[in-house]
Amino acid sequence: MKKKALLIIILIVVGTIAIGLSLSFLPNNNQEKDNLSHKETVINTIEKEFYSSKNTVKDLEEITKKPMISQDVFMGKGSALRLKPDNKVMTRYDLSKYESVINKYAPIVEKRFLKNTKYTVKENESGNLEFKIKPWYFYNYSSDLSYLTDKILDEANFDMNKIYTDEFFSSEYKARSIAIKIMNDHLDNYDNKDETVDFTFFYENGKPTDIEYFSLYLNLCGATTKNSAMKETSFTAEQETRVTKYLKEAEKKGLINMKKPLSLENV
Repeated sequence: MKKKALLIIILIVVGTIAIGLSLSFLPNNNQEKDNLSHKETVINTIEKEFYSSKNTVKDLEEITKKPMISQDVFMGKGSALRLKPDNKVMTRYDLSKYESVINKYAPIVEKRFLKNTKYTVKENESGNLEFKIKPWYFYNYSSDLSYLTDKILDEANFDMNKIYTDEFFSSEYKARSIAIKIMNDHLDNYDNKDETVDFTFFYENGKPTDIEYFSLYLNLCGATTKNSAMKETSFTAEQETRVTKYLKEAEKKGLINMKKPLSLENV
């Protein structure tokens, strides 16, 4: 009887050791994540988070630790391209056709960005990361998109005293969908021929400083480039001239009905 009991105890001990050994060979996701190099961690953040189709402004604020607006966001449902009013407004103003326009043209812009934005990165002797970035000029595109959207609202004589009302969110969405369609003919203007940005991603005590991910994001979307072809692109006489030209050409092509600028009829 004692031998039988001893055998059972031995089997239990051996079984416990075997289980322990087998568990020790299972992958530990947290450990793998901790073992990633600085370079691998940042590249993962770019490719899996910055470039995520599920991004919202809040998601990016959690990564960058800085306040952001939709105009800054180049990918995802919270981007300058895809942001839409709440379901109540979408239903009340029957915006499904406008959503279809955005769903048609937004992926074209996103693919253009991903295809044309290039970067290399290496870790230096100090443990910091040296980036060389050649961005597609999304920041300039986004600025012109916003400007063109406002011009279409002006053409529609929208009462800006109604800003931030359901009517405004509906009208802005309509204007933006038409603006995205118009700007699809001008994407070449935002291609970067040869301008690159040198950027150092700094660490302190093994962790990125508070500004690094935000700075990296701005560099990737072209916000920090000189871009001599479109210098001082935001809200200038040059931008007014450029965007007005887009609008006039769009009218000639039948992409917008200036008698009903917010309508998709006859366009």
